[in-house]
Amino acid sequence: PLYYIKYGPIELATVRLETKFGDTAVAVNPKDKRYKNFVGKEIKIQTILGPAKIKVIADEAVDIKFGTGAVKVTPAHDPNDFEMWKRHKEEIPGPKTVIDQYGRMDLREFWEKERAKKYHGLKIAEARNLIAQDMQKEGLMAKIDNDYTHTVATCYKCGTILEPRILPQWFISMTKPPAKGKKSLRDLGVETVKKGEVKFIPQRMEKIYMHWMKNLRDWNISRQIVWGIRIPAWYCRPKTFEKIMGFYTGVVPEVAKGKTKTYRIRDHQFKQGDIVGFENSQTKEIFGQAKIIKIEKIPLSQINLKDPGHYKTYESHEELIEAIKKHQPQKEVNENTEVIVYSYEFSKLDKKDSGCGNVIVSTKTPEKCPRCGSKNLEQDSDVFDTWFSSGQWPFAVQNFLSYGRYGNRLGYSFFLGGAHGYARKIQNRKSAF
Repeated sequence: PLYYIKYGPIELATVRLETKFGDTAVAVNPKDKRYKNFVGKEIKIQTILGPAKIKVIADEAVDIKFGTGAVKVTPAHDPNDFEMWKRHKEEIPGPKTVIDQYGRMDLREFWEKERAKKYHGLKIAEARNLIAQDMQKEGLMAKIDNDYTHTVATCYKCGTILEPRILPQWFISMTKPPAKGKKSLRDLGVETVKKGEVKFIPQRMEKIYMHWMKNLRDWNISRQIVWGIRIPAWYCRPKTFEKIMGFYTGVVPEVAKGKTKTYRIRDHQFKQGDIVGFENSQTKEIFGQAKIIKIEKIPLSQINLKDPGHYKTYESHEELIEAIKKHQPQKEVNENTEVIVYSYEFSKLDKKDSGCGNVIVSTKTPEKCPRCGSKNLEQDSDVFDTWFSSGQWPFAVQNFLSYGRYGNRLGYSFFLGGAHGYARKIQNRKSAF
């Protein structure tokens, strides 16, 4: 369906209702006189998560004839919107991811909004239908065109709909010189043909080649698939833990300031003496570790709300019950509900356990990070693009790079190691999984 939704004074059309949480702008065509007075301004809108403000931008890519001529911009989940954001990044916020790697809604950024939890974790189609129903109830939906059809990208193997997401990728620089006085790969390719070192048969194909080289972009050589040559890059990560305990963002500072107890409805199956990683439930960041020193199972009514070990807590057990119900509406909670109180000794991660973020490229698995000495290294899960892999064959079998100034760098290590400085990993490049 094509949904027509109300964005304050503007009505816009979209097929991706569920990605509206990641909207960063409303876009119109600069030639569209209907929206001339809105361009460059922020408009007040009402969303299903409450009131908000969003900027209106003008971009030639917007089709005046599509829907109302106004579209939402969601750079984290649409390739065209991503390109639009790059053209207007000085005007509007960056991409906001609202769909995770499993194709489910990820609304942790909006955790303070109670309704966000209603859609969090749902599959896309399920979330879309539920959001449409809620918007209709609240008068935020202008109309729905159920006869509208459009194309979607699907997996060539199983037919599953692909959800575009922004992920870090490895690229080969094609247009940027690796160093001062050096030439880019594109310039080298053009120069080779102009010198006659490479000839085209038939000769007319040379013109096509030159046109292709003129419009060349950086080459994305990483793929998020199962089979392939795994990228020989390792990341210095924070220490991992078998057992994790989550804390809401607002509670994390309390732990660092002296909070030594936490009460839970769910039994984590921890034992006295366990070393547990403490995680920010919203960001998934490990902010420290703790040793469980005592475990008590008591009725909720027996929690000592004045115990300084809880740092800050509620004025009454009734207030506590209401707070738990907000976070876990599916559970029945009353004064007799069993609560598990964990007492712990908290400590921040030391430098080695925190991970320095260094990227190590090597033909052999490194034992530790050369920068900080940490052994918490994680290899990149991506594999090389098939065409890139095939291009390494002559280097590998001919042992081309084992001589001269390149040292013993074979095949893929030559490119990723940056012997010529062409390879690097770039954050926030678009990709579909």
